Amino acid sequence: MHRPILTEKEKAIFQFIKYYLGKHGWGPTYREIQNHFEYKSIGSINDFVKQLERKNYVVLDDNSSSHTIKLAEEFEPADAIKVPLLGRVAAGHALEVVEQTNHYIDVPRALMKKSGEYFALKVTGNSMIEDCIMDGDIVVVRSQTSAENGQTVIAVINNEATIKRYFKRKDTIELEPANPEFRTRVVRDDEAFSIKGILIGVIRKLG
Repeated sequence: MHRPILTEKEKAIFQFIKYYLGKHGWGPTYREIQNHFEYKSIGSINDFVKQLERKNYVVLDDNSSSHTIKLAEEFEPADAIKVPLLGRVAAGHALEVVEQTNHYIDVPRALMKKSGEYFALKVTGNSMIEDCIMDGDIVVVRSQTSAENGQTVIAVINNEATIKRYFKRKDTIELEPANPEFRTRVVRDDEAFSIKGILIGVIRKLG
């Protein structure tokens, strides 16, 4: 594909986006780009990113009020693999389990072990904010049915999914939030409970 030539400022921002994606696995926020280049107005960053999109160097994946900066396919790192986005998980009150396999996201292979299956979920709610898991983030999960105490898990209780820290006590299972405004969820004996996987990474959404 023939692309228009970038200006020097556009080239600098594009290189920063590539560097940031390679280091973190997700794109920088407009504010992070603004701070890096010391621009006075975040509107200027919005204009530059939109221009990179028009010139087919980046892709903006619109999702409600959030956006994700992705590289155009030719610029994607070779060590990124596609992971299915299966729906939503609650960081707050539990949500009904939803599985949607028509969407995929790119995840750096370095986040993953050599074996295993992986999936991603969009976070709804703020019960895990002290673990830097925010409303609108994408969590990357390794599929497994067990966990160690203190690990962050995707748990299903009575067909409702939630993300919490897992603790197996002597007689109970407790799902602990990372936000003092939320209570620890104690799983009752009469409730159907299962672990779907453990958290391995978070992809920050761009606001």
